[in-house]
This record gives sequence, structure tokens and C-alpha cells, in this order.
Amino acid sequence: MLQPTELLRRLATLVPPPRPHLVRYQVAEFQAAVLRDDDAAVATAAIALATKILESRFFAPRKLPNSWPSVLSEWVKGSPFADILKGKGTRDAQAIQAFVQDTVVFRLVWGAEAARVQAIAGDHRRAGELGDGPAFALTYGVPTIPAGLLSQTGFASRSGALWVTRQLSASFTDMAGLHLWLGENDEALSDPDFWDTRDHWLLWERGSRRGHGEYPRRWKREQSLVPVKWFGSVPAENCRVRLIPGGGKTVAVCGKDLMPVGSAHLAFNGEGAFLDGIVTADRKVSVTSFRST
Repeated sequence: MLQPTELLRRLATLVPPPRPHLVRYQVAEFQAAVLRDDDAAVATAAIALATKILESRFFAPRKLPNSWPSVLSEWVKGSPFADILKGKGTRDAQAIQAFVQDTVVFRLVWGAEAARVQAIAGDHRRAGELGDGPAFALTYGVPTIPAGLLSQTGFASRSGALWVTRQLSASFTDMAGLHLWLGENDEALSDPDFWDTRDHWLLWERGSRRGHGEYPRRWKREQSLVPVKWFGSVPAENCRVRLIPGGGKTVAVCGKDLMPVGSAHLAFNGEGAFLDGIVTADRKVSVTSFRST
């Protein structure tokens, strides 16, 4: 589940990456660095990928901060943002914040996902090397997939997510693995003396324990039949469609190419849920959902 990049994956089918063969190579190198858990290599790969993507006028921002390579390097290595901004004046700090929010988290992720989606769609020989490690690193500002997944759940400290996943030797690569890891390490995670700083403990306590009820939370599987507002021709009966949350109970109904073909309203908020859909004979979609209670 990569919700922050779902929109970018759909856009990726519309705008090809610049110099796709070079971008594919850099994404593969980036992914390999993430899998090796090599912070320096991740930073080097991020800068190399950015250099290629930002050569395109479509992906390039109007202006880059002079220190953008060092900012990007520290961002993907998980350095605290306060350290990245340390000693910067107000104008420079604002430029760096805009660079991370717009160029890194949006434009670079879009470019990387464009290369990955198109390689998979075209059955490119290197498609298997283009994983989601770069998207995690660029989106969440951490050099590992476990830290990225933990950040995705709402833990509001990049350095804390990186520290705790390394301290407890996390190796999970999906949400199911994350939940198993949380359960296995509940005793340590619940102990304030385990944490390296008081701030990290408080953020963990606030974000992962309070108000969340049972821990780990229970999940349930449901099926429902929902009407769809189709944008054009209706996919064939039994055709599988992707359902992407669009805010609240609204979901975009997308084809295999990730292009929207319709919209629908669920009976629940789809954010954070695993959703799958099948087109029925009466032009509706049979939705299978897997979500927390």
C-alpha cells in the first residue's frame, strides 16, 4: 500500500519519464541501495536519479536551491529536518521546504514511478529490479523500506522510525509484515526505557498507542456491491479494476493501466484499506475490502 504515490502512478501513464533508459537504470541502482541498507549509496543514487529526471522541463521546478544535492542527500538518509535547516536564513529555509515538498516528494516520485510503471507495462527485462524502495525513500525521507512503512502508519519522526526499525532488526516489506513485527516487539516498544530519546517515546506513545484501542488492531474482510459512475465504455463483466481512495468515501475506479474509468462511493472511508473490485453483469463493482475495525 503506497497511498501517497497512488495518484502519481496514475499520472505516470500519461507523462513518460525523460530518457527512460537512463531513468530506469538509476531507479534500479536506487532500489539496490535501499535493499542493501546502505545510507551513503541511497543518497548517491537519489542525487543521480534527480539529476536525470530534472533534466526534463516538465519535471523540473522553476528554481532549485543551490544546496539541493546536500538537502536531498540528508533527506533520504533520514537526517532530522531541523538539522537540514540548521543555520539557514528564513528565505533559504523556505526554499528548502518547498524543494522537499514539491520537487522531491512529488516530481521525483512521479518520475521514478513513471519509469517503473512503464517498465512493468512493457514487460521490460529490468522491470523486476525497479522496486518501490525509491518511492519510500523520497516520500518519507528514510533510506529503508521498514522505516518508510512505519512512517506511513503515522509515526511522526523520520529519525525515530529509522532508529527503531534498525534497533529491532526489522526486515518487513509490507503492511502485513509490519503488523507481525509490531506484535512480536510489543514489550520493547511499550517500554519507555527502550527508546533512545524521550521525544521518540512520546511520539510513539501518542501516534501508535493512544486512541487506537487493541494493539495491533483487528482487521476485517468485507464484500459489497456498489454502483459506479462510468466515464465512458464499461469494462467487461468479471474484469478486475483497481479502487483508489480519493478522499472520504469516494474512490476512483481504474483500469489495469491505472487510468480512471469511473468513480464510486463506498459505505466507509477507504483510506488505509486494501480494496479490490470486479465488474458485475449489471455494470456495478463487487468490492472486496480488508480494513481495520
